[in-house]
Amino acid sequence: MTAIVEVSRHVPRQRIGIEELGARLGLTPSRVRLYERLFGLRWFPYETGSTAMDLMLASASGLTQLREREKDVRYVVLGRAIEFASPYPLMHVQEVVRSLSLEHATAFTVTQHSCATGLLAVSLAGRLLAADPDPRALALVLTGEKAFSPTVQLLSDITINSEGTAAALIASSADHDRLIGSATKIYGRRGDYVPALAQIILDAVDSAKLTLDDIALILPHNVNRFTWKKVCTLLGIPLDRVFLDNVPTMGHSFCADAFLNYLDARDGGRLNHGDRYVMAAAGLGGTYSAMVFAH
Repeated sequence: MTAIVEVSRHVPRQRIGIEELGARLGLTPSRVRLYERLFGLRWFPYETGSTAMDLMLASASGLTQLREREKDVRYVVLGRAIEFASPYPLMHVQEVVRSLSLEHATAFTVTQHSCATGLLAVSLAGRLLAADPDPRALALVLTGEKAFSPTVQLLSDITINSEGTAAALIASSADHDRLIGSATKIYGRRGDYVPALAQIILDAVDSAKLTLDDIALILPHNVNRFTWKKVCTLLGIPLDRVFLDNVPTMGHSFCADAFLNYLDARDGGRLNHGDRYVMAAAGLGGTYSAMVFAH
């Protein structure tokens, strides 16, 4: 079994509006209106002067149980959408491990699933912990990245990336937020994005031996509102079953979206004890992933 013990986040206070950012990225006024009116994107958090390591440490520092259980952390897994984000031999995950005094843990980065890699990191952490003989063993999963250039900020006619980060402590068992179903599919050639995203949610729900009626909320990747409206139409569910509150205020935070949304949904009363919910994400290149949790 895999379970989320605790989630923490860091969202920079500095935010740039869509018009200013659009001008920086070379978007025409008509494209800016597309991103704002159709996609629902308005504000994007960035942290001037910070590094990727600064952002990761800021989110990890909010994990109260990490300070109490540092010795229980066996693995540190960085789920990254961008394969190459620093020049050799700089390794951000190793710097974070040293800063958190977790040198005893095995630390590594996973990529290749683009913005669905955060869910891959949780899955991999759970499998490693299942093989660990110590039932108290934990894994630290880190997500979110530095939007260091216009090339990684803008996904043309899809979304704009920002700099929110999240950290999650994973255990092999816990009293809440237990993983009860999951599905992942990689398309070898270009697939139909919306149907593929809808299908992976159905596959994950089916693996949990549930139906969509049993799912209280979907925690999405925040690419845009328009995509999720079409997904909901295919699934036959109302749009308010998807937590889209952060789309206009955060944009798309690479692999961190589902975890950022989890915290706001929980704290806002959208998740209650016993609820079943889905974390869902899609990555450029054709990776679709979804996980079902019991809150």
